[in-house]
Amino acid sequence: MWVNYFSVSMALVGALILTIPKGYSIGFYLVTLVSLGLWLKSREPILKADIRFFVAPILCFSLVQLAMSLIDNMSVRDLGTYLPFVLSVFGLWVIRKYKPKEEYFWLGLVAGAVF
Repeated sequence: MWVNYFSVSMALVGALILTIPKGYSIGFYLVTLVSLGLWLKSREPILKADIRFFVAPILCFSLVQLAMSLIDNMSVRDLGTYLPFVLSVFGLWVIRKYKPKEEYFWLGLVAGAVF
């Protein structure tokens, strides 16, 4: 079931990127928020040894920038700039776990290019 959901989500990501302004964020949040919920349910380790060196700098950068923006500006408005980097870790985890079909992504790009 989840493989099909993430395959269709990848198709929507490809189609929305090309058709709607800021459509990349809609598809991104489709994948990452559901993956955050799945991770909270399963509590598997996110940082496995084979991708630790890829994910750790992303997390460090985004968490330091979030802390600096909250300390300097004291505004929640800046969360939208760095929060996707934190959420992308959950997206990577779920894509590696459920492996969506790549044909759906390509079909989404074709559909987005046509429309």
